[in-house]
Amino acid sequence: MRLFIAISFSPSALDAICSIRDALRLEKAFYTRRDNMHLTLSFLGECSGKDMENACAAMEALDHKPFSICMDHVGSFHRGDGDIIWLGAEKSDMLSSLQKNLAENLSERGFDLEKGKFRPHVTLARRAFPPFHGKAGVNPIVQEVSSISLMLSERVDGHMEYTPLHVKSLS
Repeated sequence: MRLFIAISFSPSALDAICSIRDALRLEKAFYTRRDNMHLTLSFLGECSGKDMENACAAMEALDHKPFSICMDHVGSFHRGDGDIIWLGAEKSDMLSSLQKNLAENLSERGFDLEKGKFRPHVTLARRAFPPFHGKAGVNPIVQEVSSISLMLSERVDGHMEYTPLHVKSLS
């Protein structure tokens, strides 16, 4: 099973995110479905049942207070098969701390995580043409982060579905 740990969004935040996505009006793109929008904290990849238990334990070991994030700009990752267009979060020490502590807990439990800088974002579209250049500001979307979720990623009837398997409340 393919797993990742993410922050989910409230219905009102999803409405605002979808408005930004819908305003892109790209010539060609695969747009992210509303029910798949999230901010990934850690991608775990293919996992066993034991890995899932270890991921839940890593989440439960977190001691982190709730906080707010602000999604306030659109940018892109350039790829040969089309850009990934995303909505980015402004710099947040609380978000960085949560992601770092989670990564440490996962590593202690045997996960070999992707290395590299954490770039908090919500994917709006994939394989987008024409290329998106630069960053664009948008009306800020503030989201309270009071929990994180272990998510199952699977293809169902030709599209991706993300299902929460475990939720950790922040307190």
